[in-house]
Amino acid sequence: MSWFQRLANTVRARALSRNLDREVAFHLAERADELAARGMTADEASLEARRRFGNRTVQTERTHDRDVLLWLESLFADIRYAARALVANPGFAAVAILSLALGLGANTAIFTLANAVVLRSLPVRDPQDLVLLDIRDAKHASERAIRTSPIRSGRRFETTPTSSPARSRTPTGCSTWRTAASCGMRLAPS
Repeated sequence: MSWFQRLANTVRARALSRNLDREVAFHLAERADELAARGMTADEASLEARRRFGNRTVQTERTHDRDVLLWLESLFADIRYAARALVANPGFAAVAILSLALGLGANTAIFTLANAVVLRSLPVRDPQDLVLLDIRDAKHASERAIRTSPIRSGRRFETTPTSSPARSRTPTGCSTWRTAASCGMRLAPS
């Protein structure tokens, strides 16, 4: 039986049950007629047909299991049971639905933040060339600072201050590579 027919049988379970009952009754009647033709009485033939057929309920259930998608039928039964339980306890239903909504909303917000910060690249032309500069004052001139891109591990540069007096007179920091020298910094790839 094709999966489409099994899906249709799963959705229309009552019609399938009626068809299976008719089919079992047909097989029993055919067997009884065959036995009656061999010389048994109608009652004996009917009794012998039922005995040879076996347990009618077991045979019907085996055929039913082959004719439907069991996992889908079980899912429908679980959904019906859950709906009945939630209707019976509306307070519990409200708490359960609210908890699910808050959990889903929190997960969505956290993933959106992680996606924007960690997973996606920066909206610049060459994000691998981004470098973070750490400009140190004269008091911390002996410390070496090695900085790299905050998002990706790109090129590394060592920044060391120069002794240029122009550095102390620069009111704004370095904003481009071209102005790094005027800020009193030497950039050297490490």
